[in-house]
Amino acid sequence: MKRIIAITMILFILAVNQLACASEESFIVDASACNEIKIEKIYNNGSPSPGSTFWNCSYTTTDASEMKFIVDFINTMKIVPDDVAHRCSDISPVCINIDDTFEAILHIPCGMCNINGKFYMFDKDKYDAFMDMIYGFKVKKGIEISYYNSGNYGEFYSPLKTGYYTYFTTDKTEIEEIQKCISDIKFAPVDGGFATNGGESFTISVKDDKEVYFYLSSVLDGKWLCYFNGDCYSFSIEECRKLEELVFEYKSKDEIKVYLNNQRIKFYNGPVIVNNRALVPAENIAKALGLYVSGGDESIRFEEDGNVCVFLPGENVVIENSSQKPIDTGCRIMKGIAMTPVRHVAEFFGYDVKWENNSVYITSR
Repeated sequence: MKRIIAITMILFILAVNQLACASEESFIVDASACNEIKIEKIYNNGSPSPGSTFWNCSYTTTDASEMKFIVDFINTMKIVPDDVAHRCSDISPVCINIDDTFEAILHIPCGMCNINGKFYMFDKDKYDAFMDMIYGFKVKKGIEISYYNSGNYGEFYSPLKTGYYTYFTTDKTEIEEIQKCISDIKFAPVDGGFATNGGESFTISVKDDKEVYFYLSSVLDGKWLCYFNGDCYSFSIEECRKLEELVFEYKSKDEIKVYLNNQRIKFYNGPVIVNNRALVPAENIAKALGLYVSGGDESIRFEEDGNVCVFLPGENVVIENSSQKPIDTGCRIMKGIAMTPVRHVAEFFGYDVKWENNSVYITSR
């Protein structure tokens, strides 16, 4: 009897193991056959964490050793088919595309992976090390700057926030100018560290794995603070502002420019063209024109001296002082930012607007 029970238990264990093996599915990608791999991480909820060194990654490689590292990560992931239909959060998805024939989309919060249209579970424990290595591949080839400004803590919220951008350059002249600007900043060691709670900050990651994180929203005992390669320093704000202005000029050199009375308006999230109309961030244009702006995903409301202009995101209509009328291009929510037609806003509040040489000129009447 004991022998029968033992044999039965062994057969049961073998059956369970076979069932488990049958449920697993591995993907064997041949690194030597890869020509190009693209990796992209997008914060499509519009709210990156201040101080993050990996706000928005877009990286393409044809380097054999780098592609082998990426492929090894894919081939060793613990991917198990999930028969239950899950609705994954799309916050910060990571997309790995190989030669436009293989695509893996990692949904980090829920540990789900969409591979070529099918859902699987993946091993989240290996994710951080993988992304850190990809980030290392990228910054060793140039300089990456991530800028974030949420306004005063608690004042702005998506989609009405000042915005953020990431700029990456391998241009030799730009790299030299940025490094010179950093060297001009006066740093002094500070004991301890500091915490952030919103506001303005930007991170600069330089070749050879050097990184400086400036926090520009508060001071301690009259000192502006930053982290440089993990150590805390105070710094001179004037030189730091020169650095931020330099990076902004590089970042926006190919963007549409908007001028108010011949002074350029600074948009961290650059203007875009939709249906031959220039759209700009609502919060920025309101600040430039001295308007009050409020709202969210349902409506964007501009006010001044009793005049009210309301846009409904996604709809080609505008409500002017309670009177609704159609327009050819309305407000859009893009990457979590409310983008509004600059001509319509400016003209409604009494400005003249003209388009010339890929630029918008707003002038007071």
